[in-house]
Amino acid sequence: MWKKVLAIIVAVSIIFSPLVALAQDSEDEDWRNDIETIDPPTFEVDGSFTHIEQDVPAPFGGYLFNPLGMSSLLAQYDHNVRWLQLEYNFREKRQDAWWKLKLEIEIARADSAELELELRLDAKNDEIEYLRTQIRKHPNNFAPLIFAGGVVLGVIQTIVIFAVAGDMGVSWQSEI
Repeated sequence: MWKKVLAIIVAVSIIFSPLVALAQDSEDEDWRNDIETIDPPTFEVDGSFTHIEQDVPAPFGGYLFNPLGMSSLLAQYDHNVRWLQLEYNFREKRQDAWWKLKLEIEIARADSAELELELRLDAKNDEIEYLRTQIRKHPNNFAPLIFAGGVVLGVIQTIVIFAVAGDMGVSWQSEI
């Protein structure tokens, strides 16, 4: 009776109480998202840029830069290229390190499993040797008795079979 009441209370509490599963993200994807993409820092240089229209006397249309402005653009370009190379190298090395770590973990697991197997085999071999020594200490001296029992049981079975077959033969001949 009390077990049924307790089971009903537990069932009702499970049904009406909110259950929350706390899960964590997979570690396999954390390394990809742990560092956001960082834009390279920019710097300002007071260079002058002049827009030239097509009708203005100049050998071309577009922008005209003074030396300071041109060096500023080239420096910004070189800076961005180096920044992207550094970020690419960082991400590549981080990914290589992550895969190397995964490989080392799997190698450690394999080595651990191999060691565990060797220890189990050693324990089983020790147990087998112990049982062999126990058998040698206490040999089975009942072999002649088991042989004699088998012969006696065989003789008894033969007598029973002939007795049953003889009764069947007598009853079969009487019906004819």
